[in-house]
Amino acid sequence: MPLDKGLKDFFWNYGYLTIDSLLSAEILSSLLYQLAPIWVSKNAPKGILNFEIQDWKLKNGKNRLQDLWTVIPEVRELAINSYILNILEFLFDDKPRPFQTLNFPVGTQQSVHSDALHFNSKPFGKMCGVWIALEDIEPSSGPLFYYPKSHLLPELSEGLLGFMPVSDNYSKVIEYWEEQIEINKYERTQAILKKGQVIIWHGNLLHGGMPRNDSFTTRHSQVTHYYFGDAKPWRQMESLNEIQYFEPNWIPIAAR
Repeated sequence: MPLDKGLKDFFWNYGYLTIDSLLSAEILSSLLYQLAPIWVSKNAPKGILNFEIQDWKLKNGKNRLQDLWTVIPEVRELAINSYILNILEFLFDDKPRPFQTLNFPVGTQQSVHSDALHFNSKPFGKMCGVWIALEDIEPSSGPLFYYPKSHLLPELSEGLLGFMPVSDNYSKVIEYWEEQIEINKYERTQAILKKGQVIIWHGNLLHGGMPRNDSFTTRHSQVTHYYFGDAKPWRQMESLNEIQYFEPNWIPIAAR
């Protein structure tokens, strides 16, 4: 896919970009093969970060694992894929720094949210997510949904909301987002992607997971989050009295 100004303009106008990746079919199939016994057994692999917590959550219905890149090479290969990194650098005019992977066997059915609330950046807007379909996504499996142009909403703050956007006020933040969706007439779009397709979204884009109409239908996918350049990571939901900066578990990138 040619990297031209129209591509960049689309991303910054709408907050997302869907691409046909050059990800190896062999890598995708190998990853699915390695993940299958994990999802069936509900046993997190030894060596994964925060093993005890993640293993407990997996056994108790949390169908996702964070930072599998530390134990499964293919997860890291997808996170640092040079084709994706080149597109990200082109879109943001800065070096992407991958810092987290999430792998899912089924749809999350997650309510509307923006990633920026969970891990923001200074300066604002220097973070994004990349969602990779590891199989063809069915409409009944609870596909990802998103609201184009919602990334243009201002950064959350006490001055904007009238309350602090911290954990105790999360339900009120969701109410604010739902109001903004109605006021701005944002149209919900579903990501019905083919195996290997990728959607890149701005860190402030509102998104979530559709209901799973068929509980037997899988939705195997991987998300990687990226900061850019010298942006400083911080957690808005934990920043009650002062900004809570943090140092992510950066995913190493070989020299390009």
